[in-house]
Amino acid sequence: MGTDWHPYIEHLVDGTWEPKWKPIPHPDWWYEDLLEQKIETDAARIMFPKAQPETYGKLLTQYYDNLPWPEVLSEFTDRPGIKMLWREHSRPEYWRAANSKSGRTPGMSTVMTRKGNFRETLKSRNYRWFNLFLNSYRSNEVIQTHTDLPSDLSLAVRREFDENWEADAHNIGWIMVDGLIQQYSELNKSATVETSAKINWLRKNAKGCRLIFWFDN
Repeated sequence: MGTDWHPYIEHLVDGTWEPKWKPIPHPDWWYEDLLEQKIETDAARIMFPKAQPETYGKLLTQYYDNLPWPEVLSEFTDRPGIKMLWREHSRPEYWRAANSKSGRTPGMSTVMTRKGNFRETLKSRNYRWFNLFLNSYRSNEVIQTHTDLPSDLSLAVRREFDENWEADAHNIGWIMVDGLIQQYSELNKSATVETSAKINWLRKNAKGCRLIFWFDN
């Protein structure tokens, strides 16, 4: 059984749960499905009437690679089928590279090295952290969470689950972050530096929020 977990943090906005940090089109391959659709539906021929069919893939790749990043965010963020990446991009400095003079998309080396990002902070592999949420592990120290997904789950997290993980997800659950912090404080006899860092990050960045999670196979 896989123990890679997928955490998502939601907060209340006018009485509705929404992701605190939303997904964005994946900087490198967000248009993968869109490119295939353009070729299969003959739209590529309309876009490049003088080109040979065997060059459509290359031409479409060049076209999408050259779209200014603000335009990509504006037009494609909510479009089904676009490959999404969950990142703490709400902070302006996080996507500073995207706002360069060229307006080009930041490369993955830029994306993956940002500090303080919730996905890198929470998702890094740490089996002590995993064990806290997996009832299947033989441990007396388990965080008590709600099972399954909440009925009022945000549309963005629902889409992420339905489109990418439903078939492989297990040990699905959710918990209020404040409750997680409180429970963890009572299990600190075997705390590790990395696990404590995760709790400290949640305490600083996500109090009053709720944590949705699942593991995959």
